[in-house]
Amino acid sequence: MDPRLVAKITTQRTDNTTRTGTGYPVGANLLITALHVIEFNEADKTKSVTIEWPDFKAKVVIEPQDVNFAFDGEEQLDVVLLCCPIPEEVALLVTQDILETEKIKTQNRWETLGFPKVNSFQVQDVTGIFRKFSE
Repeated sequence: MDPRLVAKITTQRTDNTTRTGTGYPVGANLLITALHVIEFNEADKTKSVTIEWPDFKAKVVIEPQDVNFAFDGEEQLDVVLLCCPIPEEVALLVTQDILETEKIKTQNRWETLGFPKVNSFQVQDVTGIFRKFSE
């Protein structure tokens, strides 16, 4: 997994605050993320969803009527494939067969990145150690 490809997804809440999550490009115009990042009780479905790739200084804004899923695991899986235009500089690095070559198996090591609201563009790995994410 290339950590530069981790996208920061920002959705608006009905109380004018935001919710932040992550996504990862897995194919042509497809971003895998958790369903709860896009759809949740307090989500303001009249506002756009913003997706950023900080290392590339790239941003995509998806208008509410354009939020579509190529796959929706619904509440059972809490995963979606979000249809999303991937900026060219990011798309050049996307491994098109990642879902075929990176199969999830028991006992496999894994890592995660996120955008906690501690400081802008910091990431936390599974060790709990924060490191500065490129700005």
